[in-house]
Amino acid sequence: MYYSHKKNGSLTKLSPPRHFVLVILVISNTLLVIPQTKNTRAAVSEQLSFSKPLVFKWQYETREIIDLTPEIHGDFIFVPLSKGNLLSLRLQEGNLVWKSEIGGEVTASPSADGRSVYVASREEQVEGSTASTASEGAVRALGYLSGVTNWLSKLPRPIVGTLAANEHSVFGYSQEGHVYAIRKVDGQLLWVRKYDRAFTSAPLVNNDRLYLGSGDGTLYSLDVNTGAIIWRYKTGGAISSNVSVSGRTICVGSADYHAYGLSLNDGRLLWRYRTGGRVQSVASTPRGFLITSLDNFVYLISPLRGNRVWKRLLMGRVAAPPVTTLDGALFAPLSGEECVVLELKSGRRLNSVYVGDGNNTSAAPLISGHILLLTTRKGLYALTDRL
Repeated sequence: MYYSHKKNGSLTKLSPPRHFVLVILVISNTLLVIPQTKNTRAAVSEQLSFSKPLVFKWQYETREIIDLTPEIHGDFIFVPLSKGNLLSLRLQEGNLVWKSEIGGEVTASPSADGRSVYVASREEQVEGSTASTASEGAVRALGYLSGVTNWLSKLPRPIVGTLAANEHSVFGYSQEGHVYAIRKVDGQLLWVRKYDRAFTSAPLVNNDRLYLGSGDGTLYSLDVNTGAIIWRYKTGGAISSNVSVSGRTICVGSADYHAYGLSLNDGRLLWRYRTGGRVQSVASTPRGFLITSLDNFVYLISPLRGNRVWKRLLMGRVAAPPVTTLDGALFAPLSGEECVVLELKSGRRLNSVYVGDGNNTSAAPLISGHILLLTTRKGLYALTDRL
């Protein structure tokens, strides 16, 4: 793991041994790097702070990383890999707990609760004498502590993107526009809805509603129990970002260069804000919505009126939503050598983490308690603000 910093106007890269960490101190706008020996999931008030020095905690090396975000639940991380593999790692140490070889290809970011890990996959099936193939889908519930399959639910087409969940059900969609609800306890298909256009945003469950954005620019609010449409709103382009909620406002980004703030209750337009490019991601923070677009800028927007608080340029495009704390947000551009931390209050640069040129993925960075998790082409890196 490397950290980059400015010192006397030049860029310095450091590679710590596995038994060493780096403490980054900011003194008079100069970063000093001091190696030190290494000596939970927490409430938000005890969460990692980007304004504190970040130190290397552990690294799990693998060349099987794919562009899907891992799932953190409790003391474990669940990591989707190529060739239909899923890993369980300990959050605090990064050591392997189990590896499940489900076969085919993992097609969506997993979801977990204290009982099971829910994984969507694809398996190519040969059809008829012409030897044509079709993708058959499946959702599995793997044992939380063992990785053994508890149940398997077959689907005509694979779920893609991200699995969403509430206490009772798992939700997902296929590329063909099917939306599925599957019961957690036994894998029974509760309902399925078919739409004419494919969905393009990660599904979001908020209370008794499921939110989905489609390729024709429509944001849907569905009843989680039946799949019935509660409301819909049509934007001016394909929904190109995830969906995020702050208070009674839901925000989504469109290919028409706008971010839309809608009423969570009835889908009424509250505001829209124009960026300089196709909106890539949206994230809710204590100070407003963070919006990234293909103009390489980050915008902080007020959730009530859609006013811009600040705007900052990044040295690369960001596909995944940033990970945020009370004081800052970390962005992982697809190009460049580092992840960048901006202060929420002002947008000024707080810190950076060097990951190496071309190593960032579309997987979103994650935080659990005092641990920051980054998914790179070379594996997983964990950092912490606790020395």
